[in-house]
Amino acid sequence: MPLHDLNRVMIRRNRHKTEKAERLSSRLKPVGFGFLLILSLVMAAAVLGASWLYASVTEGMPSIQEVETFFNPTDGLILQPSRLYDRSGQTELLALDNPGSLRAYVWLDPNRDVHFSPLLAEAVTALNQPDFWQSSGADWKHFDDPAPRTLAESLVSRLLLWQEDASPRRAVRMRLLAWQLTATYGRERVLEWYLNSASFGRQITGAESAARVYFGKSSADLNEAEVALLAGLSTAPALNPHDSPQAAEDLMHTSLDRLVSAGLFTEEIRQAALDMGLAIQAPPEQTSPVAMAFTRLAIQQLSALVSDDRLALGGLHIRTTLDMVQQEQLECALKAQLDRLETTTTPADSTCAAARLLPALPPLEQPLPAETQAAGMLMDPTSGEILALAGKTTLEGVSDDYADMQGGTALSPFLAAAAFSRGYNPASLVWDLPRPSVDDSKLLTRDVAVQYRGPIRLRTALVSDRLNPLENLIDTLGARNTWRLVRPLGINSLENVYAPEKLLEGGGSVTLLEIAQGMNVFANLGDLYGLSITAGEALQPSTLLSVEDIYGESMFDNDIVRRQPVLSAPLAYLVHNVLSDEPMRRAELGYPNPFELGRPAGAKYGSAADGKEIWAAGYTPQRAAVIWMGIGADTETKNENGIDVGMEKEFFFTKSLGVKAAGGVWNAVMRQSLTSLSTLDWTVPKGVSTLDVCDPSGMLPTANCPSRVKEVFLQGSEPTTTDDLYHPVQINRETGNIATVFTPPGLTEEAVFLSIPEEARDWARAAGIATAPTDYDTIQAGTPLDDVKIDQPALFSQIGGKVAIRGTAAGDGFKNFRIQIGEGLNPKDWVQIAENTIPILNSQLAEWDTTGRNGLYAIRLVVVRDDNTLQTALSQVTVDNTPPEITIASPREGISVSGVKPVFMQAEITDSSPVTKVEWLIDGKPIGESNQAPYTFEWNTPQRGTRHLTVKATDAAGNLTETKPWLLVVE
Repeated sequence: MPLHDLNRVMIRRNRHKTEKAERLSSRLKPVGFGFLLILSLVMAAAVLGASWLYASVTEGMPSIQEVETFFNPTDGLILQPSRLYDRSGQTELLALDNPGSLRAYVWLDPNRDVHFSPLLAEAVTALNQPDFWQSSGADWKHFDDPAPRTLAESLVSRLLLWQEDASPRRAVRMRLLAWQLTATYGRERVLEWYLNSASFGRQITGAESAARVYFGKSSADLNEAEVALLAGLSTAPALNPHDSPQAAEDLMHTSLDRLVSAGLFTEEIRQAALDMGLAIQAPPEQTSPVAMAFTRLAIQQLSALVSDDRLALGGLHIRTTLDMVQQEQLECALKAQLDRLETTTTPADSTCAAARLLPALPPLEQPLPAETQAAGMLMDPTSGEILALAGKTTLEGVSDDYADMQGGTALSPFLAAAAFSRGYNPASLVWDLPRPSVDDSKLLTRDVAVQYRGPIRLRTALVSDRLNPLENLIDTLGARNTWRLVRPLGINSLENVYAPEKLLEGGGSVTLLEIAQGMNVFANLGDLYGLSITAGEALQPSTLLSVEDIYGESMFDNDIVRRQPVLSAPLAYLVHNVLSDEPMRRAELGYPNPFELGRPAGAKYGSAADGKEIWAAGYTPQRAAVIWMGIGADTETKNENGIDVGMEKEFFFTKSLGVKAAGGVWNAVMRQSLTSLSTLDWTVPKGVSTLDVCDPSGMLPTANCPSRVKEVFLQGSEPTTTDDLYHPVQINRETGNIATVFTPPGLTEEAVFLSIPEEARDWARAAGIATAPTDYDTIQAGTPLDDVKIDQPALFSQIGGKVAIRGTAAGDGFKNFRIQIGEGLNPKDWVQIAENTIPILNSQLAEWDTTGRNGLYAIRLVVVRDDNTLQTALSQVTVDNTPPEITIASPREGISVSGVKPVFMQAEITDSSPVTKVEWLIDGKPIGESNQAPYTFEWNTPQRGTRHLTVKATDAAGNLTETKPWLLVVE
């Protein structure tokens, strides 16, 4: 090929390659731009994400400059212990510090007058953070570990982040702050701050204080053994020598071994330290806090809000709710009353205003033993604040114990709340009867019977502490269920006690706080105020007003004091109305009595363990107080020669003494605290109605009712039927039997009797209570005839509907017979319902349609003979065509009930005839029967879902009533 042709070919090929490359380049340009764009977007998103993450982690993060406020050498927070004060902020209750501590700033620089031992500083870093002098202050290898791993992390965790819960976010914040702290202030300052703030157990903050408390010397003068122990305690403060001497000794040995391994000590130094040993100072004497029981409770509540470690660091000013004036009055009144009870003469105690207000005690046959204790508290129910609290007190002193008390009948107001929520009311009829004797042969004597009151209102039983009807009520409601129902009122300790059905007699364990909180619910008509300490639990009485550091920075300002509705206002008012019933209280306790303040008040006296423990609890709208007294166990006595002469006399509070003893202190404390407060009363809430009822049945009064009273009810639950406890009976005044058609009219008279149920008949008989006769006058004129008789219905039977009258109408000279009926005991008018000329032997004589009739009737058979002589037979019957009336009292229609707890059911049934059968049905299927009043049933196996409750009642005449389906939602 010629050269010029070859050149043209090469040129064309090169041009083609160039064009191809250009085409490829033009196609790749958009791809490259797209890749760069995506890469840029990814990088931008990463930057934005990192920025968002950093902002999220650091949001609200405290400044490291706050650390300086702890360690200012002149007025740093660690230089002052945290202190508790009364509500005025003037009286110190307790300093949260070891009494032997020296709160002073100590330097790391050995050239300073006050400095740490350089050996101690090296030992602390060797045991806590060997790489301290090379570290940035943050251990990023374990960035999400919530536990501090460096000294700087420990500082910021305790000083800046103590309010944050452990989480990965907190762990990252802790390490960021630790890194900033080290970068800003340097490692030497971090170590110096750590040594000044580390915890060494026993409320000791800082190595200087630890050296003085444990060794009685400055931290600059420590020997090797002491250095080893303090360095070890910085890692395990609980192993201190005052709490755990042997553990502290072991800790020193372990620390020496580790310091040898770290190269800080030689083997010779270690052995010399072991030979030297430790000379531990005795613990300094602890100072008793003012108002021990209150201060103990305040610290408990404070510890739930502020960590113990932060409290120990110091610098906090804690203002409590304690009113020192009221505290002093309470303690003074308790001791004055104990002094009066434990001496044969009544001392004239005028040491305080409350003591001078104590009512006179009844004469004492013998002084109470020195083991007698008393305790009490005063609260503001509108805020839940405790104004005064005195633990168990004797003449020897006051303790911090306000628990382990038997509630006894002081628990009855809470039983009332449970009962009223289940359909009962203050007017409900209960029976105060003796318990059946274990020995069936033992006869009930009149002396025993008259101690019981028979039928009474529930109000009466609650005010007068009638144990038997109240315990019967507990049995009806279910004991454990009853005390479970009162838990929202602040009574938390009664659910799982032994023998819960007997708690009104004694047993169990409650605190002053529980009784007071429960009473506050009634004072506030259903609301509870207090601190929310534990989620899901009832509010606790508050002891705290504010927590501030010495610079005025607030950490708590009572903003977690809450209002919690626990009862409806109408239901709470029903209980309050019983507790504030002055006329009934006077009838039980006399007039005057210690529970009268000259202003509206609710109050309750209670006793437990046969009078070994007594209570006085009550309230006004502005103040609530609870007083407890208890007598210790009997002790053996010895004569002057040391010879046992038997047991002391068994001591207990009689009711008259107990009311004056505990009630007297309650009266004095309440009156003294109310001196400057105006008189307030409660307003009846909507949903409460007042109605005249018959006492004691609680039903609408009739002409036969012996006593009418006003009672309170939840609207819609008022009685609708008339009293059937007292009923008139026509009797033969000579025989005392029920008058019948056979009784001569001249011997018939009307008498009113108390209806006595079968279980109360023995009591009524022994107590001399007149009961209605059960026998009828059956004497007829002449001898009954075989040819003229009525067999059915039987004499005195109850009938209804269409009734077959059977018998015999025959005999010689039979002409005809007639069947007549007459209304009443001795009918004046007779109505003929049948006539027949055919004789009948032992068969149906007639059919009587009783529809529309009710009451007592006589049936008369008249046989006419051929000679027109008449022969008659009579029968007396009760006609009942009225079916029972049923009202479902509990549960309310449409209410939601728990599927894991028994459902309590109660029906009120009235009828003119005895009710013979009551059936309970769910969705049409029977679940149980209750055939004796009160008609209650406990459904133990509720199934979740929408259910329909039906109640059926049948009376002796065969009348049946069935309620409409009652909607229930089982959750």
